[in-house]
Amino acid sequence: SYAFFDGANGGGNAQEFTKGYIYVSSWGSAGLRKNSGIFAAYAETGSQRGPFGWPRSSEVCNTVGCVTSFQFGAIGWTPAGGIHEVTGDAFTVYGQQGFSQGPLGAPRDAGVAETDVDGTEGIVQRFTGGAIYLSESGNHFLRSSSGITARFLAEGGVGGPFGWPRSSETCANGGCWAEFDGGTITWTATTGVQTVTGEASVAYARSGGPAGVLGLPNSPAFRYPVNGGGVAQDFQRGYIYVSEFGAVGHRKNSGIFQRFAQLGSQYGPLGWPTTDETCPTSRACVAGFQNGDIVWTSMGGVRILPAAIAARYRALGGVTGSFGPPLSDEWRFPVNGGGSAQEFSTGYIYSSTFGAPPLRKNSGLFQRYAQLGSQY
Repeated sequence: SYAFFDGANGGGNAQEFTKGYIYVSSWGSAGLRKNSGIFAAYAETGSQRGPFGWPRSSEVCNTVGCVTSFQFGAIGWTPAGGIHEVTGDAFTVYGQQGFSQGPLGAPRDAGVAETDVDGTEGIVQRFTGGAIYLSESGNHFLRSSSGITARFLAEGGVGGPFGWPRSSETCANGGCWAEFDGGTITWTATTGVQTVTGEASVAYARSGGPAGVLGLPNSPAFRYPVNGGGVAQDFQRGYIYVSEFGAVGHRKNSGIFQRFAQLGSQYGPLGWPTTDETCPTSRACVAGFQNGDIVWTSMGGVRILPAAIAARYRALGGVTGSFGPPLSDEWRFPVNGGGSAQEFSTGYIYSSTFGAPPLRKNSGLFQRYAQLGSQY
């Protein structure tokens, strides 16, 4: 026939041939064979006047199936699954990864309801090249050829500890990752597939996740039976520690972390980290530990505060408080029963069996105390 204009669904032209049709619209130019199951399903719904609208592409086939994308959906065929449609939210995800030309390929099923271990329901639609997951955690896809997907499925898929995906697989800077309700699965050529789970995943998310300051994991988490026990996991640019004090992340390029490492990390006198490193100002950062704090300031550098002095310093406002930055590490004095002192920009904090009192340098009381020999 001659090409004819049809104003349905935004308008376009269709022309019939002995073995098929060619469609031209603002969505693209496509040819469909009359002897195709995909064309038959399309024609049954009303062709360009129906819910699928105008074709975006001709039929794309490979050894495992065929698929055609349309204005509002896709129709695919596989030898085992027959004809299936991709519509609604699943089609939105399908379009985001390239429609018929993307890695997902043809649909194997119409979508199956699945439930995670917490009872959260959703839909999984499987394709020749992956799957689309639709749930309250978001609408995402995973590729069949990915090691990340292989680990996810080996752990039980949606019904396993990872639950529903919170992101599609993302690849950047030499690595790939996908985030789930129950953690993160990552891959690099050097480390292979690694996972971040449990409490560590909370700290990981707080640090920005795979695209954040810690980067991707270099190894699994390892347990260390020291200072009460805990778990540490190495990342490209930091560590996450999980112990009875919580889950925290520290950057490797931080002076605070480097001092902690010099002291033996969790094996050393400070024990396990209890807080993330925080920087109240551009000139001051602090991190809490089982047995004290480490503070960095532009004025005083990196300083260690033992537990009693650290607690008093925090009560005084810490690095933004009235005592200012620490200017020394702790000094120990074996006099009058023994104790220690630490200098700050505007005062000293003393620690002994009598407590941890602060004294301001500009105080008349402190000046008289110093005249009398201080703790000596």
